[in-house]
Amino acid sequence: MKSRLWWLLGALAPGFAWAQNAAVSVDANAVLHPVNATHFGLNTTLWDPDLATVETANLVRDAGIGILRLPGGSVSDEYHWLTNTSRDNTWKWASGFDKSSWLLRNSAPFGIVTLNYGSGTPEEAAAWVAYANFDVGTVGDAGDVTIGVDNPTPGVGSAPSRDWRSARYWAALRAATPLANDDGLNFLRIGRTVPLEIRYWEIGNENYGNWEFDLQSPAQGPITYATRAVSLRLA
Repeated sequence: MKSRLWWLLGALAPGFAWAQNAAVSVDANAVLHPVNATHFGLNTTLWDPDLATVETANLVRDAGIGILRLPGGSVSDEYHWLTNTSRDNTWKWASGFDKSSWLLRNSAPFGIVTLNYGSGTPEEAAAWVAYANFDVGTVGDAGDVTIGVDNPTPGVGSAPSRDWRSARYWAALRAATPLANDDGLNFLRIGRTVPLEIRYWEIGNENYGNWEFDLQSPAQGPITYATRAVSLRLA
């Protein structure tokens, strides 16, 4: 045993002989790669009644935030943007897409919207994209895009089937002024004819986790997610 130990020490000896001190210097003024503004972001929160205030916008801007995520976090997988509700709740959140998009326009250069993967439909997602980004024109003209009727996954928390009409319909809703008698959509009538131009859209939040609301079977299934992702991309 002793002979083996001496042999091992002898084999390692050349390495010991070459060991030496090293000096490392860092030039903090040298730019290797610029940091993109989107590296610094925040989730917006549906429950914040002060989301669309000048004070909040100033704080976000002063913090150097480059991107805002709407609506933010796990609630995304149960949120229905058209009604500003989630699951089977009848009450509405304090800050819908009107307020979160206002904050985005007045504080950060980029935004990312998390689409409802857990209980939403491709048509619901497509209408949201159209509301945010489609140009205003004549509904039903040659440049319009029909979205159609969806088929929600059944279960508590799923929205009822809806005719999602066409892209120009939602762009017109964005550009409209509130009605004298609110039909529940006045919060989305923001009088903006110019698209919001939200570039980034993601499908669901942390879809691998069993803490996420998911009506599909199997829940958190990778194949199901891939299939739904393709349908959302084509919607």
